[in-house]
Amino acid sequence: MVPQTGLKGAGVLVPVVGPDGAKKDDLIASARQVYSQNPAIVFTRALKTARNGSPDPCKGLSPHEFSALVSAGAFAFTWEDNAGSSGIPMSIFDDLNAGRVVVIIVARSVIPQLRRRYSRVHVVFLTKEQKRRRQDLETTNEGWLARISRPLEPAPVVDIPEPPVTVINMTGPLSEAIEEFLGVLDSYVPVSD
Repeated sequence: MVPQTGLKGAGVLVPVVGPDGAKKDDLIASARQVYSQNPAIVFTRALKTARNGSPDPCKGLSPHEFSALVSAGAFAFTWEDNAGSSGIPMSIFDDLNAGRVVVIIVARSVIPQLRRRYSRVHVVFLTKEQKRRRQDLETTNEGWLARISRPLEPAPVVDIPEPPVTVINMTGPLSEAIEEFLGVLDSYVPVSD
């Protein structure tokens, strides 16, 4: 396990990571709706630079604005990816120190940084791994049967973060993934009297 040092608090940081198209936003939106009246859980969005240099402020920050916020120390974590620059506001530490569960979507590369900065991190890792079953592939076409009788290619190696981590396969019904995600959050949300 990655050593967890630095800022300590009673809350739990729940970063959600996964490939493009893994329905991260749908999962978060469903959980946000379920917990809309519960102040013990907070859903924090990353601030991002505008895609393709768009000057529209609704589409994100300009690179200059983002750099100014970085210089001012406004972000707890930042990262770069093919969509541009992203940063999580420092306010997450206020929520964590107040004992809240803080849910964020981040790039997988940020996970070690999160674990160094905060002691209680539970990663939710979304996958889109397809499982092929022989009975799903059967057909009367002999050529097709000959092709599928070859051994299946090994699944690509997925670099799953260190525990605690919950892996949720997003290839099934979204309702099942939401139920599993809510189970993770429920395990950390304080029970009220």
